[in-house]
Amino acid sequence: MTGPQWLGRGISFGGALDDDRPNAGRWLVEAHFDAVKAAGFDTVRLPVKWSAHQAPAPPHRVDPAFLERVDRAVEAALARGLAVVLDVHHFDALSDRRDAGDERQLRALWDEVARRYAGAGSGLWFELLNEPHGAMDAERWNRLLVEALAAVRAVSPERGAIVGPVRWNTVDALAGLRLPDDERLAATVHYYSPFRFTHQGAGWLPRARGWLGTRWGTPAERARVREDLERAAAWARARGVPLLLGEFGATKAARTADRAAWTAVVRTEAERLGIAWCYWDYATEFGAYDLRRGAWAEPLRAALLDDPVAPAAVAPRAMRFGAATSAYQIEGAVAADGRGPSVWDVFCRVPGAIARGETGDVACDHYRRWREDVALMAALGLESYRFSIAWPRVQPDGRGPLNPRGVAFYRALAEALAERGIEPVATLHHADLPQALQDAGGWAKRDTGEHFADYAAHMADALGDLIGHWITQNEPWGVAFHGHADGTKAPGLRDWPTAVRAAHHLLVSHGLALRAIRAARTGASVGIALNLAPVRPATASAEDVAAARRRDGHLNRWFLDALLRGAYPDDTVALYTDRVGPFEPDRADLATIAAPLDFVGVNYYHPEYVRADPSAGPIGAAPATPPGPATAAGWHADARGLGEVLERLRDDYAAPPVWITENGVPDDPGEPAGRDGVVEDPERVAYLRAHLEALDAAVEAGADVRRYFHWSLLDNFEWEHGYAVRFGLVRVDPRTRARVPKRSALWYRDHIARLGHRITDR
Repeated sequence: MTGPQWLGRGISFGGALDDDRPNAGRWLVEAHFDAVKAAGFDTVRLPVKWSAHQAPAPPHRVDPAFLERVDRAVEAALARGLAVVLDVHHFDALSDRRDAGDERQLRALWDEVARRYAGAGSGLWFELLNEPHGAMDAERWNRLLVEALAAVRAVSPERGAIVGPVRWNTVDALAGLRLPDDERLAATVHYYSPFRFTHQGAGWLPRARGWLGTRWGTPAERARVREDLERAAAWARARGVPLLLGEFGATKAARTADRAAWTAVVRTEAERLGIAWCYWDYATEFGAYDLRRGAWAEPLRAALLDDPVAPAAVAPRAMRFGAATSAYQIEGAVAADGRGPSVWDVFCRVPGAIARGETGDVACDHYRRWREDVALMAALGLESYRFSIAWPRVQPDGRGPLNPRGVAFYRALAEALAERGIEPVATLHHADLPQALQDAGGWAKRDTGEHFADYAAHMADALGDLIGHWITQNEPWGVAFHGHADGTKAPGLRDWPTAVRAAHHLLVSHGLALRAIRAARTGASVGIALNLAPVRPATASAEDVAAARRRDGHLNRWFLDALLRGAYPDDTVALYTDRVGPFEPDRADLATIAAPLDFVGVNYYHPEYVRADPSAGPIGAAPATPPGPATAAGWHADARGLGEVLERLRDDYAAPPVWITENGVPDDPGEPAGRDGVVEDPERVAYLRAHLEALDAAVEAGADVRRYFHWSLLDNFEWEHGYAVRFGLVRVDPRTRARVPKRSALWYRDHIARLGHRITDR
């Protein structure tokens, strides 16, 4: 079940459209929508007591004058780029009456409102019944919910709909809520208990009584809020729906400082869990805005919208969060300023090699737009940026003199990152070997590793005053076996003996480069990035289990054992010897490969499932369909696999500190949907949330993880898939190259901000 768009931070206009308060519905003018937008809210919630304006006799039409009042409010919010949650029934008589006539009136209301706003944009959501209570028990509400959704879907198949449980939408009542199978459905809970000064009064719920007289914002209070909201978030995750904290707040009967403390506690915990929220409310006795003064009430506004945890209270952390890219995939400008051709420039010209005949000639045009991209990283709050240096841009033939214009480009980029407080991390080889070296034998020859070490020394000398962290090779498995065995990537060879030699020489080149960088720059931090994944058998049969073991040796242990144990795994050496040809590595090369690392990089995307298949090349393992649902792009994401990889590195290899150097998921292959300058990508938000939670759990269990890089910053040239497969936090228009943030970018920005900024490098 895929949920609707993310609502972010919202506020309710309680009593603004209808109520029996003096001047109800008359103070809500467009200036208040301006105030909400300017303050930084994403959403307004419009609570409406519709039945007060609905004819009691069939066909139960709503007063046209009242409908126009609601129309003006909805239009004013949407025109300002605010999402709208419109209560189709808010805390009204029909929600606790018990006869069939009430149900008919509710169904008529849902039908009329759905038809009234059928043409509204995707920014309008319906909350179908607010705080059902009284005689509206769970059984009755679950039955009516199906009818309510049917009324909406009859005229608005894509309209986002929000539902909560009976008993005042409490967390405890979620257990009785049965959700229909609807891809545009979200759940809501309200959270006032167990604290004082709720709109129901102290003692409204039995649980509240033990909390009378306690101080606000205490550790015990925060623990209770965390426990309750974590239960709600777990309920929503288990059902695959987004969760909205639809109401929380405290009345003006409390001191303003106490109200702000309560608000900060709940808001902080909600955002930590990735829960969107709507504060109750704007200007009633709970209000965050003072109508008489025409200003927000402080410190309540700050508790809602500023950093919820004071910097002094944020614990230092060793992990930085950022995003990753690679040169050929984003830079373009392949013939500019003295750059030489790479293997990918040549491979892209091979008929049929790349989908739709696309190339990286322009890519994201980062070579010319890099200043814009650095500003974008800063706006997203990135703390670290992993990029790659295009070897043929700085040394066109892979040997000989450097190209000063190429070096100047990376120096300017690193300086701009440092000015913005973003840590630069440079990868020396991300698949784009200079074509001149490929013509001389490429990675099949050990000499290429020697040239790579010379290039690494040049880069450390030219850029090492700005760049302190270096990654030698990215995914040597992919370069070796996709590039030389199955031919799906550059240089497009199909020869297993060459692929095995290339895999070994790529690791030798890493060791040589590590040595060269440390010789050029004392204190430099050097690692390598490996694509690692748990390999799971499709079945419990002995054949599939053995196939998974062979695949694991080929994908994971071949590289981990050589780097961290100083020898290749015996079973994989025997397999290659038997099915590919003799393999006898030089002992000195093994020692070079196993030089101590400052960190090991992990590129993790999803687990692999395999089945035994003797016809599937030397490994004899063919891909199998994983269990469970797939994303729209066909991926079977599983965040547990990340924890398994980190546990293996800790327990089996006593690995050095770990960097998550890539982690991401492709978009729905269709045309991306956008609203108000943001591209919606709910699957990436869900993927990010799940994997960062798994990362937190692994760290709690003892994994030493220092960096997390999302792949990727931008939609880019995705190798043989061209531009149709998009991993970016930011959409790049394929025609104009304009950058448009996705919802995941904003979610990631907020996640980083919530962690605070006291970073301690260990």
